[in-house]
Amino acid sequence: MKRSLLLLVLLLAVPVVAQQATNLTAAHRHGQTFLTWNNLAQTGVVYRVYRSANRITQSSDLASATLLGSVGDSSSYNVRFSTIQLQPYFFRIDSAALPLSIRQGLFVQTPVGAGDFYYAVTAAINGQENTAITAGQNALNAPVVEAIARPRPVWQTTVTQQNRVQIIYAHWVSAVGQADYPAMATTNSFAFNFALQRKGTAPLHPLIVRLHGREANFMDAIGTTNPDEWILALDDYLPNDLLSTFWYGYHEKFDFFTGAGVPTSGAVQDYTGHVRLQRQERRGRGLGGKDRVLSGHGRDPPRRIFLLGQPDACRRHSGVAAAIQPRLFGAVDGAAI
Repeated sequence: MKRSLLLLVLLLAVPVVAQQATNLTAAHRHGQTFLTWNNLAQTGVVYRVYRSANRITQSSDLASATLLGSVGDSSSYNVRFSTIQLQPYFFRIDSAALPLSIRQGLFVQTPVGAGDFYYAVTAAINGQENTAITAGQNALNAPVVEAIARPRPVWQTTVTQQNRVQIIYAHWVSAVGQADYPAMATTNSFAFNFALQRKGTAPLHPLIVRLHGREANFMDAIGTTNPDEWILALDDYLPNDLLSTFWYGYHEKFDFFTGAGVPTSGAVQDYTGHVRLQRQERRGRGLGGKDRVLSGHGRDPPRRIFLLGQPDACRRHSGVAAAIQPRLFGAVDGAAI
């Protein structure tokens, strides 16, 4: 009996080591590498993503690889949009493909240099990482050929609410920027949603860039009485109790997911402003298929861009945005600039 109890105690004392992710795949499109894999059956798993110029075939290879970041066991789940819509939505990483499933993991890498790179994904539970490598399962056999290009948003779905047809897109940002795509968060592989409303049949359309209030969201956007306007509704969202950045940004050492702690050094960066301006500047780039965000279906790009905020706090931030990028906007909240 004592021997059995001792054996039980020893078994309980052994740390739980996660199994490994399987079926790791990669696709590089428009300057971003989309990694997917099959999650473990258990929950509470953290998946760590590694990248290397050399093939990763064994645990020791991870020491020379770059740890890009980590995601939880629901990385394919569009938390923000699902919370707003009160029903589950999972990300699409290709507008022509089905959404990912609940059992799939997702990490989107935005490289800042071109080249051939290998990837591997490990699993960790309670901080105990399983670094075992199985080629073709949690590590790629062939490299991903990566190029530098401006990433494109990915169409997610189209919904009609209150007689407004809203085309929903997602785009993934990172903590490290490049010349044509600056850093837009303090973490890698974070997705922002936005919506586009297209009205009218005129060949030219004024574009309303809509900023929501702190406790609102991008699905609340309404425009003006112009029957031919397009409305680009952006989302200022933080996955913590602070909810939003007030359309500017936050400290470069800010804990993005918890909002805890006060940094004692460093600087505040305009991360949200970068997100905002990148979306607006897509307006005339002729994106194809469902990814034609602002120049879609054969229509010409908008003639003028107007910035509209709500309530007063957002209107003040609208004025700041227009002052920073006056070439983008024809008016702010009805006032010409």
